[in-house]
Amino acid sequence: MDSDQIGVAAAIKQFLATKEERREATKDNLEQRLGLWPGQLEPGRKVHDVSTAELEAWLLTYKPQNRKNYRSALHGFFTWAVKIGAAPENPVTDVEIPEVKGKRPSYLHPADVQAMLKVALEQERRDTVTWIVLGAFCGLRPFESFRVEWHAIKRERQEIRIETEWSKIKRPRTFELTDLAMAWISIIPEGDPGDKILGHTEDEWNNKWQEWRKENAGKRGVPPWKLWQQPKSKDILRHTYITFRVADTDNEPLVAKEAGTSVEVIHAQATTA
Repeated sequence: MDSDQIGVAAAIKQFLATKEERREATKDNLEQRLGLWPGQLEPGRKVHDVSTAELEAWLLTYKPQNRKNYRSALHGFFTWAVKIGAAPENPVTDVEIPEVKGKRPSYLHPADVQAMLKVALEQERRDTVTWIVLGAFCGLRPFESFRVEWHAIKRERQEIRIETEWSKIKRPRTFELTDLAMAWISIIPEGDPGDKILGHTEDEWNNKWQEWRKENAGKRGVPPWKLWQQPKSKDILRHTYITFRVADTDNEPLVAKEAGTSVEVIHAQATTA
């Protein structure tokens, strides 16, 4: 079959097959969002027949944040469709990106982090200490913390190097670690250079971290459970790093480089500390 005659359902299946190496959560998200849309179309609809107007009409049935997320998934799909010749142009390009007004991400106060580390140390929870240090003192994304290996820590230069395969931005980055980060890293039992620093798979750790927070939330200075239920709470340690690093350095471009993101994102995330 010629590329320009591919049906929507078949094309989505092919597109998702190109994402096999992505994280499970990413694949599941794409499957969910792209799986709903074809149900609004008549059977056998071809990719090249889809118009901006009908996509916009469907997206308007969702609230701004969901609309933005669905638009992003569709934009990625049609970008791929144009590349393989299944569509003459990307009809999503002219669909307006909705403005999402929301609260800035939450962050932890230094006393919160200190209390969490104290409790974890007393419980001899090396993994919990490691997770907090990588997020709150190094600014790593959760999935970077799962992947980072011991050879990433360059002690003689007081640096950490995040390799391409560990990074969301798909390129390596190296940045200087603070004295505080190095002090805490030094108390974590070091493994072999190729060992994962955290030592757990994503699924294993998500369960353990959830259990630890539920068991200790609201006790001995550990933040209450309500805090962990807020939007973007999975990134709260990284947001803590960004918030206080910006306050300490007054240098958003530097923090953007360290965090592997844009200055615009840093400016939006860096809650005034």
